[in-house]
Amino acid sequence: MALPWEFLRKGQTMAKTKTKPKTNAKLQPDLIPGILLFAFLPVVVKGQLVNVTLGKFSWFQSGEYQYDFFMYAKSIVFLILAACMLLVVLDRLLIRNKPLAKSRIFLPLFIYGAFVILSTLFSVDKTLSLKGMWQQNESVWVLLGYIVAVYYFYQVTEGMQDVRIFLTAFGIGAVWQGILGFFQFIGKDLFATAPGRKLLTLGLDGTTGKQLNFLTQGSSESVYLASYTANYAAVYLLMALPVVLLLAWMAKKTLVRVLWLLLGAVLLLCLYGSGSKTAIGGAVVLILTAFLIFIRDRKKRILAVGICAVGIAAGLVVYGNVRGGIFPQKETYALQDLIPGEDGVTLKFNDKTYELCPVSSDEGDSLTIYDEDRNRIPAYWDMDQQCFVAQDDALKELKFDSYMDSGTQNLLMQYQDITWEFVKANGSPQFAYINFYKRGDEIRTADSVLKGYEKLFTGRGYIWGRAIPLLKEHILVGSGPDTFVEEFPQQDYVMKANTGRWMLEQIPSKAHSLYLQNALQTGILSLLCLLIFWGSYAVSSVRSLKQKKDSSFFAVDAVILLSVTAFLFMGLMNDSNLAVSPLFWGMLGLGCAMKKTDFSR
Repeated sequence: MALPWEFLRKGQTMAKTKTKPKTNAKLQPDLIPGILLFAFLPVVVKGQLVNVTLGKFSWFQSGEYQYDFFMYAKSIVFLILAACMLLVVLDRLLIRNKPLAKSRIFLPLFIYGAFVILSTLFSVDKTLSLKGMWQQNESVWVLLGYIVAVYYFYQVTEGMQDVRIFLTAFGIGAVWQGILGFFQFIGKDLFATAPGRKLLTLGLDGTTGKQLNFLTQGSSESVYLASYTANYAAVYLLMALPVVLLLAWMAKKTLVRVLWLLLGAVLLLCLYGSGSKTAIGGAVVLILTAFLIFIRDRKKRILAVGICAVGIAAGLVVYGNVRGGIFPQKETYALQDLIPGEDGVTLKFNDKTYELCPVSSDEGDSLTIYDEDRNRIPAYWDMDQQCFVAQDDALKELKFDSYMDSGTQNLLMQYQDITWEFVKANGSPQFAYINFYKRGDEIRTADSVLKGYEKLFTGRGYIWGRAIPLLKEHILVGSGPDTFVEEFPQQDYVMKANTGRWMLEQIPSKAHSLYLQNALQTGILSLLCLLIFWGSYAVSSVRSLKQKKDSSFFAVDAVILLSVTAFLFMGLMNDSNLAVSPLFWGMLGLGCAMKKTDFSR
């Protein structure tokens, strides 16, 4: 029986070339780790009860263990594959005496690796950097594994036959993902079925599977594949679509071509079902890049780009009319600060300062409010609303409560849909804020940029606005791999609440930007090294595409560039992750390998 990838190996190139293609149909063992990475790593899932050390912080939930169903297993499998890749490279060099292919393009990448190690040595939390963060698991070993992966693909990919094998493996991986995504799209998540739950909870307590709650089950906008989140799924789909279409174009048999095209249609359906708004921009960039690459005639290229530009502009106008604007207007917030003190809480509201002072006596509980001039604002108990209400129109949006419970003074303030709770235990020096996890904590206003645009790009404006000011401390050395959660100002509760209740109730654990993530965790200079490496590949690819006349060779090189471009564009609003990043580095290695002078066509 023919291996799946032999459908492509048996076909000849689409145009005549000077170099004869390989005729040996035997699968080279050196390629196996790469095949497994493309074909099976994306769908690796298994529940694991992992040790989480963040319970020592008051802003995180108490407890030492949390479940991880997607990233932990992927990290273990990837590290095993990376170790195999390293052994293959060493075996080729030391045992078989095969000289390594050399290229100066990798120098910035190796320097980046040095910064990764340096940032780990000076990490704010070496445990996280060495073991990885819960539900992310991009430890120092994984980051170094990415470097090993791209270098491995560069070394073992010796000709078009090898590239076809790897791309077909990518296509096979897309088949598994397409099946998962299709059922998720129709509201029948396979992971939510009895067999799916057993797979996810393999090796765990028998009751764990029954307790799993799939929040998006039954929704047609809940496609996440085996990638953990819909955004990660969208990145994968945008990378996979060009590859699947290429496989359809290169297929020799009509049935195989139809099957690849059918898979492409399913992946498009999944992309729509992911509900990712960033994917819309990614698809547009992908189409524009494809036009620039595949349309050789200058006039036709300008016409195609112009039509796309008009379509994009029209789409933005329609989207703006429906959603009330393409970008949110700059906002001002009535609630500006809450500062717990000895006798109460200082409230900054609509540019005015108030003192909220609870009083408990034998006669009952009351609330005294003072303005910034120390004038008393009467507050009375509203029997209908069961709360204190200030007799001041400036505070009419606020509701209060004050009571003594077992020697602990409690003060509550409700604004919009959020209740702020403060307590002062007997003998405590001042009030403490009780956060979402019912733990006493401080409220600290963080340095920020993008003020007033916190809701930009679904809350990314808030995260970026608080993360960017931290960069000045990480020019040379970052905070350490997977340490964003500790470096980020988690106690900025007031602005979290202004962004939305959903933001207040979560722990920002990632930068939601590949570039900001690297700059913060491994240093700005490390990001510069990555940009030089990625840019060098892009420039060499563009130059190479201008010179290639072989249609098959041109198409493969172009599709790899498209896939890499999709990942880098989506990286503007998505962080690096084990669901997609290993594939990106693998594709990057393939693209670099095709520029080797001894590459066989």
